[in-house]
Amino acid sequence: MKHSKPIVVSGFWGRGNTGDEAMLQRIYDFLSPTMPVTLSLDRHGAYDGFWNWHPYTQCRSVHQLDIGPVEPDRAAALHIGGGGLSFSFNGAQLIHAILSNVPILVSGIDFPTIVGDAHVRLRSTTEFFTQHLAFVSFRTRWSYERYSMLSRKAHLGADWAWDLPMGDVPDGISIEENTVAIVVREENGPELAFGEGRIELLAQKLEALGLRCLFVPFSPEDAREMRKYASEQRLAEVCECWWNPQAVKAVLAKCRLVVSLGRYHPLIFAASLGRPVIYVETPRIPWQLKITTICHDLQLPMISLSDAVDDPSRLLREADSYARLNRGFYSERLDDMKHRYMSILKMIL
Repeated sequence: MKHSKPIVVSGFWGRGNTGDEAMLQRIYDFLSPTMPVTLSLDRHGAYDGFWNWHPYTQCRSVHQLDIGPVEPDRAAALHIGGGGLSFSFNGAQLIHAILSNVPILVSGIDFPTIVGDAHVRLRSTTEFFTQHLAFVSFRTRWSYERYSMLSRKAHLGADWAWDLPMGDVPDGISIEENTVAIVVREENGPELAFGEGRIELLAQKLEALGLRCLFVPFSPEDAREMRKYASEQRLAEVCECWWNPQAVKAVLAKCRLVVSLGRYHPLIFAASLGRPVIYVETPRIPWQLKITTICHDLQLPMISLSDAVDDPSRLLREADSYARLNRGFYSERLDDMKHRYMSILKMIL
C-alpha cells in the first residue's frame, strides 16, 4: 500500500537536459511504487512541452518557489538531487521544509564545492545543513571523502542514471559499426566555440581514420551548437533525441566510440554499457572537476584537446583499453544507496 502523502522531488528538471531527465526517470521509478511523487522544478526555465515527457505525464509538478507543496500536512518528505546541485539548491522549499520539520533526503550529488558552493567549506554552515538531512549520499568517492571530513552522515552512493534502461534508436537514424558519437557541451569556452576550428578539425581527422562522426546533443542548447558544426562543415549528422534519455542511451550503445567534451552523462551511459568512451578535457571550466572525479571513480580515460587533435587514433586506443574494466562496483554502490535510502524513508514515514 502506498503512503498517502507525496514526496516532493526537486532537481534541474524539465529543461531537456539528457542527464537530468535520466536521473529523474530513475528516481521516479524508484519512489513511485512506494508513494505518490510531486515534481518540483523551475517552470520559468523549463522547456516548452516538457509536460508531455515521462514521467511528467504520470505525476503532478509544481514551481520551486511554491512552498505550499512542502507543508508538513501535504508532503511526506523533500528529495533534492541528483546531479551537480548545491545544498542550497531550491532554497525556498528547502528552508521551509527545515522550518516545518519535513524530512529532507539528498542523494546522487557532488560535494558542493565542485559546483561553486564555496560557503559550505565552513564547518558551521555544513553542520547546519547536515543536521537537517535525513540522508545524504554522494555519487563520487572524491565528494564522499571530502564531506566525511566535515560530517559522519555521508554515504558513498552513485549516479541515479547508471541503471537507466535502454530504449530504441529513433526512426531515421542509422548507426553504423564505425560510428563515433561526439557530445559537445554548448558552454565550453572560446577554444571550442563554433568557427574556431578545433571541433571541426577533430571530426575531420576521425573521419580520415575511417570513422563516421555523429553529433549527439545532451540538451537543446547542445543541439543548437552542434547543428552549426554539422551544417556548415558538412562533417556529420546530428541525432536529436535529448528529451528521451533512453533513446540517447540506445544510440550510444551502438557506437564504436563515445567522445565527451564537457558533458558528464555520456560517460555514465557509455560506461554502464561497457562501451569505449573517453573524456576530452576542455578549458578549465567550473563543472570540469565533477567530470574528472567521476572519470577517476570509474577509471575512464581523459585526454587533452590538443592531444586529441594531434593524435586522434589515441582516442580509440585508450578508450578500448579502459572499456574492458569491470565496473560492477558502481552498480553495487547504486544498489546500496537505494537500499539505505528506502530504509531511512520507511523509518521516517
